[in-house]
Amino acid sequence: MKVIKASVVLTITLSSAIVFVVLFPSSSSSSSSRESGSSMSRARSFVLWLHGLGDSGPPNEPIKTLFTSPQFSDTKWSFPSAPSAPVTCNFGSVMPSWFDILEIPVTADSPKDESSLLKAVQSVHATIDKEIAAGINPNNIFICGFSQGGALTLASVLLYPKTLGGGAVFSGWVPLNSSIIEQITPEAKQTPILWSHGLVDRTVLFEAGEAGPPFLEKIGVGCEFKAYPGLGHSINNEELRYLESWIKARLQRTPTVFPNSFFLLPFFFTFRSQSNPHWNLFRDDSLSFFPLFDSDYGRLFLFTPFLTLLIVKDFRLKTDFGKTFEVLGIPTDNMA
Repeated sequence: MKVIKASVVLTITLSSAIVFVVLFPSSSSSSSSRESGSSMSRARSFVLWLHGLGDSGPPNEPIKTLFTSPQFSDTKWSFPSAPSAPVTCNFGSVMPSWFDILEIPVTADSPKDESSLLKAVQSVHATIDKEIAAGINPNNIFICGFSQGGALTLASVLLYPKTLGGGAVFSGWVPLNSSIIEQITPEAKQTPILWSHGLVDRTVLFEAGEAGPPFLEKIGVGCEFKAYPGLGHSINNEELRYLESWIKARLQRTPTVFPNSFFLLPFFFTFRSQSNPHWNLFRDDSLSFFPLFDSDYGRLFLFTPFLTLLIVKDFRLKTDFGKTFEVLGIPTDNMA
């Protein structure tokens, strides 16, 4: 008889899970394939990479292939391209540019065009807001950029009202005047900064990068500065390997307190043991006030939905169940 009951539980549970998926299919699959590195059903972290002047996003996408640690298996990457605009330092030539640059090489004292910079910052903030709305923890959002993209990274992180996972500046500079300090929130000051710069950079001089940490220290922002001997205006694998470890150390994870088998114990106790009837936790006499509990089959139907959700939870990372929970209004942020 117990074998029959176990078969009933298994049949009902698996059938419920199948119906659950069929009735609530995810619509995110087609759209997610358009995003860089978004093949997983639901990303747990987000890395935004901002390219330099005259470049575009797609040529930088191989960067993500260097991040091979398991912690990045559910990371969403984005490599946007800057709009084309006239650039003053290049005699007004039109090229991909996040904001206007007034002179090259960039020095610690180069003039700054904050008006066009702040427009680019708004665009970055809109991207961040979108990922947070999609369910990514702000502490798992990292903004990285090279050269002009590095300068935009710094401004975007400092002016964002929330604490983010971090900002990584490669061969960048401080594009803000000191007057902007008043707009930086206490939460933004908690976002850590990684700053890497080549000692022989002739485009953004090393002195421009070296001026970054004192500026950040003045406003109370933590910064790790790394100088690379022999490196010009470029980024190398050593920098990227360190970036991987730096981000990995800051990723926030939600631990699983108990294995799912722990939650299956109620099913075990619903069946009366022939050798020891007292093992039956939910005995008829203890729950006789609720007629549905008066039969073992009644108890099976009460616990089957619970087991169905556990199965969906177990396979959520391998399939696209995230949207299913969202449709039903069930929070998934704390699911492993």
